[in-house]
Amino acid sequence: MNDDPSNLNWPVPEESEPAPKLQLPTLTTSDVMLLARLERQLSSGKTPISTIATALATIKTKGLTRITGLSFQEYCDQRLRLKRSRVHQLIDFAEMLEITAKSGILPTADAERQLRPLKQLPRADWADAWMEAVRTSPAGKISGKHVQAVVDSRLARKRAAQAPAPTPSSDQPPAEATTPIPSPHPTDTGTPIP
Repeated sequence: MNDDPSNLNWPVPEESEPAPKLQLPTLTTSDVMLLARLERQLSSGKTPISTIATALATIKTKGLTRITGLSFQEYCDQRLRLKRSRVHQLIDFAEMLEITAKSGILPTADAERQLRPLKQLPRADWADAWMEAVRTSPAGKISGKHVQAVVDSRLARKRAAQAPAPTPSSDQPPAEATTPIPSPHPTDTGTPIP
């Protein structure tokens, strides 16, 4: 066997240009002012959770952390002291708030725990599930438990609709297949045996 690598007919990779860097839009003065306003909202002790969630989503989607020279995750860790999992919960909450609010369904959620169960459903079903939760809520009180019950009910209906029709077991004859068995006794009436 010849171990000389020059005899192997491997393709030689061609020199390629480095991949172009992702071009992000230039930050403007209004972006800097927006980040400052959002940071004030985030640092206020009395800001509603929905406002905090929306502020985080805006900072992330607009790439405003570039002003600080930090990635979004570094920004959340260092400046906001928020863990990654919590940040993503809040951003998801902001998205769910936006979807349910756009549907025009009142009341809107005032706590993240109310909407969190919706994450188990496809996004397209969030508004309808929220409407069902609002409509069926006991005494107009929409709790996370009630929303979870609505979601569970929807998931169960979906599973039932997707389940194949039951097939008769091969070891038992179908119920309609019972036929009278003739009796060798002349007094027998020929009653079917199940």
